[in-house]
Amino acid sequence: MSCSYIKKAHNVIILCATGTGKTYLACAIDVAANRSFYASKYIRPPNLLVEIALARVDGSYRELMRKYKKIKLLILDEWLLCPLKESEARDLLELVEARSQTASTVFCSQFDVPGWHESLADPTLADAICDRIVYNSHTVTIKGGIHEKARRSDRLTIWQGDCVQRRRPPYSICAVILLSLCGSRCATSTKYSGGHLHMMEFCIHLERWPA
Repeated sequence: MSCSYIKKAHNVIILCATGTGKTYLACAIDVAANRSFYASKYIRPPNLLVEIALARVDGSYRELMRKYKKIKLLILDEWLLCPLKESEARDLLELVEARSQTASTVFCSQFDVPGWHESLADPTLADAICDRIVYNSHTVTIKGGIHEKARRSDRLTIWQGDCVQRRRPPYSICAVILLSLCGSRCATSTKYSGGHLHMMEFCIHLERWPA
């Protein structure tokens, strides 16, 4: 798989409600990047902001920014779920600016891009952050929610050795989007089992796959 969006330093924005599979999809993209030998990191913004704040205190801020600039794929899950202070918004702007046109970032959010402004303290900061993210991004919108997901009847057929397994969405949704990003019918995906995420390499086929 090519992961060409990483080569081009394009971003990916995943928009969907809770329970529709944005974290599954983000993890699948993460593992696909690893399989293509790209360095990646998965982190939630609250943890990222704590890391930045500690770096400012101990004087390692510039070193931390250089570290994040070198990561080819950064995944920010639950992006702007809670409102930020102005200082936190400035820290995110510095991070986004450092990675702009240099590396790819995946933003997983429950809110559409116009709604991001409400979580950023200053309108000017909000415009600057969103402009650097959106202009070279691929946006993936997954419809529905956790209750609708349970009612859907689509199935993903997964071959792993001689075993054929069937799973409900969001696996089928994640597979299709992952393949469109990576340009391959053979992909690394995720499976949820017993409360844990297991990363496995699957050869996948979606029923009613277009010819």
